[in-house]
Parts: sequence; C-alpha cells; structure tokens
Amino acid sequence: MTYLLQLCGFSDPLRLFYLEQQQGPCYGGFRRFHLDDLMDWALAIASRRHWDSDLIEKAVMDHWLRRAEQIRLWQQRLGQQPSQQLLVAAIGTNQDWQRRCERLLEV
Repeated sequence: MTYLLQLCGFSDPLRLFYLEQQQGPCYGGFRRFHLDDLMDWALAIASRRHWDSDLIEKAVMDHWLRRAEQIRLWQQRLGQQPSQQLLVAAIGTNQDWQRRCERLLEV
C-alpha cells in the first residue's frame, strides 16, 4: 500500500476541525512545523488506522527530503501567519484521496 502526504496550506483551528471530521485523508495542523512533529503525527495516524508504520515513516521522510526547499518556504510563511493559523498537512491512501476528490466533485 502507498501513502500520500500533502501540505495543504494554512487554516484556523475550526476549519481544521471540520476537515478532521471527514472521511478520507487524515488532516493535522501545525503551528511549529518540524520533521519530528510531522513524524509523530503521521505515526499516531498510522497506529489509529492500522497502517504499516514503516511505510508511513518512509513516506514522511521521502516527502521531507524531496521537498526540502518547499518545506523551508512553508516554515517561513508559517512564521508570518497570525498566531491562530496552522499549517495543515494531510496523509492518506490512494483510496482516501480518491474519495476526497470525488466528494469535491459532487453536485
């Protein structure tokens, strides 16, 4: 199984709460965005969803290393946001992301 991690943008805690209630990918908000925080969050999700923690760890590390420059930009932008804004990340399986996209297209 493969897992996809995405950085989605900035949100207030209430909007993040609504995202967390939906089926599909799991969302998390970060006011401090470091690899350790992201990894801890992703591994907690893996445990709750009974996902392969080794594959989750690999997905997070691969994302962090491949997108190092983009992550630095997200970190800089996060520092410029009002204190109540969070950087939102989401992780899920291909099926989770497919369901999310299908819901976006529902009329």
